[in-house]
Amino acid sequence: MQFAVDKDNNRVWIDDTNSNQTYFCPYCGTVLITRKGEIRRHHFAHQSLNKCTDSWVRNSKYDESGWHYDWQNEFPADNREIKLEQGKIKHRADVIIDHTVIEFQHSLLSESDFNERNNFYYDLGYKVIWFFDLSDLYESKKISFTAARNGLAHSWKKPKKYFNAFDVETGAIDLFFQIGKSDKSIVQVTHVSESGFARFETTFLMSKADFLAYVGLKNGECKRPQISILADKGEYQAFKKKYNIDLNPQQERAMLSTEGAVLLLAVPGSGKTTVLVDRLGYMILEKKISSNNILALTYNRKACAEMNARFEEKFGRDLKVDFKTINSLAVQIYYRCCKEEGKPRRKLISESDKIALLKEIYQQHSGQRYIAFDEVSKLSTAIDFIKNMQLYGNDDKYFRSNADLSSVDSSIPNLTDMYNAYQNELAQKKKAQSLFMCIGRQTS
Repeated sequence: MQFAVDKDNNRVWIDDTNSNQTYFCPYCGTVLITRKGEIRRHHFAHQSLNKCTDSWVRNSKYDESGWHYDWQNEFPADNREIKLEQGKIKHRADVIIDHTVIEFQHSLLSESDFNERNNFYYDLGYKVIWFFDLSDLYESKKISFTAARNGLAHSWKKPKKYFNAFDVETGAIDLFFQIGKSDKSIVQVTHVSESGFARFETTFLMSKADFLAYVGLKNGECKRPQISILADKGEYQAFKKKYNIDLNPQQERAMLSTEGAVLLLAVPGSGKTTVLVDRLGYMILEKKISSNNILALTYNRKACAEMNARFEEKFGRDLKVDFKTINSLAVQIYYRCCKEEGKPRRKLISESDKIALLKEIYQQHSGQRYIAFDEVSKLSTAIDFIKNMQLYGNDDKYFRSNADLSSVDSSIPNLTDMYNAYQNELAQKKKAQSLFMCIGRQTS
């Protein structure tokens, strides 16, 4: 790293160090070694890398290439290698101008490394400008380009999959490539084909000065970095201590990521429920999100009761969150639709009664005496599909049915007759189909 802190916690650049001073890592606090020489670029180093909490140092993922540092050094020292935190996770951004991170990458990342960096910055509210040096790939003809009407059209034989995560057309991320060694060899990606980066479009060639002006550097000056950390670290630490929040860095990151969609994948017993419970408390108590705007869904009553009990045990009974099973939510939506549309509200048929009814109907219309469960299950799936896709034509879906399903592609014999028999039986018993078929307007 190029920056350390002195005993007064001031940032010090490697070239401004004194031999009689001691410098510390801004992430783990340990004493750093200053390495200066003619061959390797001047930098600070740890005596033991695995003790540092800086994720890039600990996992040896930080780009130490000359290309990387040459670009980074175009910017003022105050904008370089900025420490960012999200709970226990600490990273350093190459360059920050205002609320924009600029990442220079000479070597291609793995998909997991890229997603980790990109999501970390996104969670903290930064826009990210990624700049990759792909000049070697262009020189070896693995990527080629031709002139197009509004820029350049590129073909990449074996593109890296993680590039598909870039959403360049919404403006959330800007993506630049250096495609040659000359000054005017930079392009910005403007469009990606449906097949991904096998084919993509860019601007015409830009110079270094063009890129620096684009990111906001003019005459060697730019806006100061805006550092995003937790709104009040003291309050957050008090929250963790009060409610005994003890999560590993990955779990804590999931708890703190409250903007946009979050997908948490983990094996059984790894703490998913703990993370969800802690996240709910964090959203309500720290992010001030009203519990009336939160709905927690799970699959069965036992899991629902367990989540509710664990939430009350940790955060108290005065803090209420609506825990529901998916089926109970479906019933609630069904009843609300019936009320708003002025339709009669009927009792939902249970899954066991549904299977028994379908078996009886299958026997009647197939002539078979013995019906395998797989055949009944196949019929049930077909009926679910018909209702989800609203393929019943002019069917009066609230009462008796006379649907024409001849256009439905199915290997089930007499599907139309069996569907109509099933619907008419439900109408006679004044019942509605159970589970997800009651969601939305499909109240039959």
